[in-house]
Amino acid sequence: MDLKLVSLIVAALVVLSHTVQGQVLLPGRCDRQQAAAMSDFDVSQYVGKWYEQYRYFAAFEIGLKCVTAEYSPLPDGTVQVNNKGINSNNGEAKDILGIASIQNPEEPGKLHVVFPEQGAEAELWILRTDYENFSVAYSCRDAPGLNLRFVSAWLLSRTAEGYTADVRAEVDRILLQNNVDVRRFLPVDQQSCPAATLDFLQ
Repeated sequence: MDLKLVSLIVAALVVLSHTVQGQVLLPGRCDRQQAAAMSDFDVSQYVGKWYEQYRYFAAFEIGLKCVTAEYSPLPDGTVQVNNKGINSNNGEAKDILGIASIQNPEEPGKLHVVFPEQGAEAELWILRTDYENFSVAYSCRDAPGLNLRFVSAWLLSRTAEGYTADVRAEVDRILLQNNVDVRRFLPVDQQSCPAATLDFLQ
C-alpha cells in the first residue's frame, strides 16, 4: 500500500478516535491559538462552587444538567475539583473528581488537572475570572501528528441564575479577545435543579 495513503489512514483514525471522545476539532496547533491564560490568577480566590452556564460539546457531558464544579484547597497546595451533574433523562447523579495544580508559578492561570479514577489528565486554562461573577475556562490539546487541535471551553458563574447583562457583555469581550468561537457554546440547564441535587454528592 502506498506510504502516503497509509499516513492519511492513520491520521484519519487518530482524528476519529479523539473525536469520538467528544471535543471540538479546530484547525491549527495549540501554540498558534490566540487564547491566553490569566497571568495574575489567584487560585485561593477561585475556590468554591461554580455553575456551568455554557459549554462546548463534550461527549462526557452529553445529557447532563445542573452541572457544577467545586474547587477545594488541599493541604499540599493542590486543589480538589469536584465536577457534578444530573442526567436529564433518568435523574442519575454523575461526578468526576480531579486534582488541579499549578505547574509553573509564572503561569498561575494554567492548571494541570489529574483524574485518578479515570487515569486521565488535562490542561485547564482560566482565561479570565473576576472570582465573584464569572469564569472563562478553556482547554486545548494537539491532535498527534496533525495540524489540528481539540478544544473545550466553559462559561461558569457563581450562581445558578447566570449572568447579568453587564457581566455577559464582559464575558463576550473576553471571548472575542481570545478568539474563542461563541457560536460553538451550548446552554446548560440550571433552571430545573431541585435544591437537594446541588449537594447530592457532598
